[in-house]
Amino acid sequence: ANEEFCCMFRSPLARCMETSELILEGNPLKQGSGEISDQRVEELASLREIDLYSFQGLVKAKGKELYKVEYQKWQKDPDNFEIDGHFPVRELWYRASLCWQRILNNEGARQTLVVAHNAINQGLISTALGLPPSFFRCMVQNNAAVTVLDFTPAQTRGSPPSISLERMNSSPESPFQKGGGGAGREAATRLVLVHHCATSQAEGPASATGAHQSHAISLSTCSVLGKVQALKVAELLLDQPIRFLFSAPSDCNAFTAHTIAEVQTLRGPDVQTPPDVSMLPGLEVRGGRETGGANLGREHDDNKFSDSSGDESRNSVWQQTEIVWEGIKKKVEEGREGKGEGTIVVVGDKSSLAAILSKVLGLGMHEMKVFRLEAGSISVVDFPDGINKRGALRCSNYTNHLGRWYLPITRSK
Repeated sequence: ANEEFCCMFRSPLARCMETSELILEGNPLKQGSGEISDQRVEELASLREIDLYSFQGLVKAKGKELYKVEYQKWQKDPDNFEIDGHFPVRELWYRASLCWQRILNNEGARQTLVVAHNAINQGLISTALGLPPSFFRCMVQNNAAVTVLDFTPAQTRGSPPSISLERMNSSPESPFQKGGGGAGREAATRLVLVHHCATSQAEGPASATGAHQSHAISLSTCSVLGKVQALKVAELLLDQPIRFLFSAPSDCNAFTAHTIAEVQTLRGPDVQTPPDVSMLPGLEVRGGRETGGANLGREHDDNKFSDSSGDESRNSVWQQTEIVWEGIKKKVEEGREGKGEGTIVVVGDKSSLAAILSKVLGLGMHEMKVFRLEAGSISVVDFPDGINKRGALRCSNYTNHLGRWYLPITRSK
């Protein structure tokens, strides 16, 4: 609600048409001048759901029965799945690239709405980020969920735009609802990445030394807003039985982590003690461009690992996080009970969390800058094949649980 879109592209299938009409009732399209327009709605055949040919319309049990070998391929290796002489996922990726050619060629449209389906939306997200068809089911979208991609034009002519994933799979439903995760299969291991909550900021004039000291404090101390956000995060995680809880040691991270742990004791009489919080210094970026969660509402790039950080800084964060992640996996495997590792919660700053996201999704160091993460947000990754295999992103930068506390309240407002 309250978003202003210049134009809309939608799938021609009935369920998308109905969804788009409901959206337009509360969010009429507007021209650049601000005038309301109903002329900028376009149906793209390429936005239809994935074509599964002989699989189309079959219930799961029937598909297993009739196409045993193909069904196994579809479950375990979907980008190489072939049926009736077609490779559905590869064709989907091609269609997604055609969609982008049309969508991004829409002159003057600063904010565009695309209403489509789970599979083609996966293709749109992945092709925008330059990911191959092997990433199918790694970024799944639930019904009525919103994913936001930002395209920033390049500084030099002929260069590609900078693309960031502002948030993925944001919906009124809990990100932990059943279905939609685990790459199409039940996941015994789940990773929840929590960006520490909002921090204090220095007020009033200060000397150079004082400003530096205040800045250091602002990056380590939770503000009043941050304390409320921490409770909101803890409430969201209340129904998740946390097996492992890791945190960076600074005050804002530790406060967020301990709040999550203490609220876990409200799950019921069987939970007498909160989960232990393991402090990991490597989850904190020292000497890097880490601006802290109090900067919500500032420039967009303050909430993601920027290109301006430089290769040296990025490489340092990447290597540091590599060590931390290997340590987390080792501790998780040592404490493993039964099938899977359960729910693992990691509290840290945006740079370390962006690096972990890149690692667990099978991305590289340079993809760290793709993820936008804000104070009090959570990102969820499911591991259907265990923590040592590539994960599936269930949501990123999810903030709906914060409600009115999503943005800071300032004196000026």
